[in-house]
Order: sequence, then C-alpha cells, then structure tokens
Amino acid sequence: LASGTVLVIEQSTGYPVDGKVAATVRPARPGRLVLDVRIPAWCSEAAVSVNGEAVEGVTPGQFARIDRTWRDGDRVELSFPMEPRWLAAGDRRALARGPLVHALDTAWCDAVNRRRLAAARAISTEPPTPMDTPEGAFGRAYRVQVTLADGRRALAPLLPFANRGMAPALPSDVCTVWLPEATSGRFR
Repeated sequence: LASGTVLVIEQSTGYPVDGKVAATVRPARPGRLVLDVRIPAWCSEAAVSVNGEAVEGVTPGQFARIDRTWRDGDRVELSFPMEPRWLAAGDRRALARGPLVHALDTAWCDAVNRRRLAAARAISTEPPTPMDTPEGAFGRAYRVQVTLADGRRALAPLLPFANRGMAPALPSDVCTVWLPEATSGRFR
C-alpha cells in the first residue's frame, strides 16, 4: 500500500470455465486502498461483493471501484453469469459463453461424423443444447443444428476454441468458428 504496508491478495477461481472469482485480501495491517475490478463487457448481470455486501455501480465494460480500508481476511467475490450467446459478423454466427468462443471442431467427433460435419454449411441460432464435455477437453460443450452440404440437418458439437490441438486431429479435420446463419428458422 502507499503506506508501505505489505498486501497479499489470494485468488481462487474456475474462470473462464465458470463465472465465479473470489479474492481474499491480506494486508499486514489495515490500510486504505482503491481496488479496481474489471467487469467484462459481455457480462450484463455481473455482481461484485465485499464480505457479502453488494458493491454498487457495477457496469459492463467498466471497472468496479472499491475504495475502503482493507483488513486481513476481507473477501471480494465476483459473479459473471455465463450463458451461451450468439455473436454476429455479417451473415455469420459464432457461439460464445463468457469470454470463450466455441468452434465446430471435427477432431472431437467419431469417425462417421467427422466427415459429415466437415461439410457443415449453415448453423441454426436456436439455443444450444448442453452436452457432456469430451474427456480431455476444456470448458462446456454444446450441440447445435447445422445444415450439411447435401441439405440434410445434423447435430454438431461446439467446444471452446481453446481446445484446438488437444484432441487427436486428422489432416482432414475442420475447425470452424463462424458459420452462415440458417435463415428464417429454416435451413438453407
């Protein structure tokens, strides 16, 4: 601190897989400090508390300012609800959950579906269905409907893009983040 007091902050979190972050503040002796906590722009329902009391003025894309005298054991808790959401870029869509963008990565598919899903041409932006995350993968996985090159529909797994390279990939595997959106709730 400005007074020369040693300050330790212990953090525990499952972020970015879950939206909970906790920090225990441990000054050698009580002291005043402004702690700025960044609130992600994607999180419209973020909450910050100190010792169970809500911090006011929490705004997405801004810093939540906590100006107080800190004592050993004060606990800051952050909650970032992380519902899946669709991102748009022109006529293309990508699935995100929290700070992670998901990808259709055929390396995580069985042999039959690897080839079929590599030909995905459009994606439905209906709410995704949670699925079991494959062993060895990072983060939550979802299934979404896609349209294949031959016009048939199929369910495709979407996993956080951070998993690329963690599955045994073949040279023919495809990893796609952005797919054209199927129009009017119907597939092209």
